[in-house]
Amino acid sequence: MSAPQIATDGAGNRRRIKTYSPEVDDLLGGGFNAGELVEIFGPPGIGKTSFCARICVLAQIQGSVPPESQALYVTDNSTSTVETLRTIATHAAKLEKRAPEIVENALDNIGVVSIQDAAPLLSLPLFLDRNYLPFHPQTKLIILDNYNSSFHVRDANGNNTLMSKIGRFLQQMSRTASSYEIPVLAVNSVREDGIPPGQKITSTRIIQQSESGWLWEGFADPNTCSCVSYST
Repeated sequence: MSAPQIATDGAGNRRRIKTYSPEVDDLLGGGFNAGELVEIFGPPGIGKTSFCARICVLAQIQGSVPPESQALYVTDNSTSTVETLRTIATHAAKLEKRAPEIVENALDNIGVVSIQDAAPLLSLPLFLDRNYLPFHPQTKLIILDNYNSSFHVRDANGNNTLMSKIGRFLQQMSRTASSYEIPVLAVNSVREDGIPPGQKITSTRIIQQSESGWLWEGFADPNTCSCVSYST
């Protein structure tokens, strides 16, 4: 699966990654910033996985990126993710009136990795920095789908230690995103109080409140928070 379209302007501003959702792109001023860690969160089953899969698929189907561009999709359920990617690719190919071969070509450009436990997930940033990204420079997008499910078992020190581990993991992934100028989309489900595990580590959050409602939070300063809401 391909990475999404990379947008630039003549003023030398940071590249932006189109989401292929006009509403979200408008909220973000053109898409996700390359080189940043972005959180996408909302209630379970609301469509966060489909949103991320759609970004990957449409970029390839619509031919907006070089064919060698790739994405890495880290998930806790590889079977479901592959099925979602194939369904979206097949539907998009029909809408675009493209040959059936485009579906397989698109799917060949995404690597799907299943991680279900905290230990391998916590080692992911080091693996990416040392063993993967230097040898796969064509990787232009990383998705961490439902990453917080890997922390389902709490240790004896309780929730504070759990949050600390998640925080360090996101900080490391943020450095990876910046070092390689790759957008990293971290997908998780909100807790009952609505506060995501990432706290204010991430620079951008996309909150999917319903199928047609989004909330954006940008943290340019860790001590401030500006919000723009959208709904249809």
